[in-house]
Amino acid sequence: MKFIKQHKKLTIIIAVAVAVVILGILLIQLLLPSSNKNACGNRVSDIANHQISNDAINKVKDALTSSSRVNDVSYNLVCRTMSFVVKIESGVERDSAKDLVNKITENLDENIISYYDIEVYFKSLDEENGSYPFMAYKNKNSKTFSFTNAG
Repeated sequence: MKFIKQHKKLTIIIAVAVAVVILGILLIQLLLPSSNKNACGNRVSDIANHQISNDAINKVKDALTSSSRVNDVSYNLVCRTMSFVVKIESGVERDSAKDLVNKITENLDENIISYYDIEVYFKSLDEENGSYPFMAYKNKNSKTFSFTNAG
């Protein structure tokens, strides 16, 4: 106690510094997201019942690339959204490219279609074609795709 009485200013500065550090740590934990939690939250708690196999994705990619209108297809899955990027050959009209979304739904099980949202991003190799890029989107509850107004 004698030390504290002799060094009041130093003791107060140390106590304030410790309090600021503790408050800073608490504030950081409150404001910044935890990296060990699932980014999708509890929305995908039942995703194990709706797994997408690599064979199913390869079947969709093969169906799309078998068309002479398609140059390349890439795929990405984020939470409950299946994303396809379809590169269309030069000279292909937008309406012709729109028909390709049916190949996706035809080659996936109903279990997958009714659980995942599907988005398709169409890009053309012909960069001067004003109809591209455009997107198609299908919610898990809808039966058909909706398209953007680009082009």
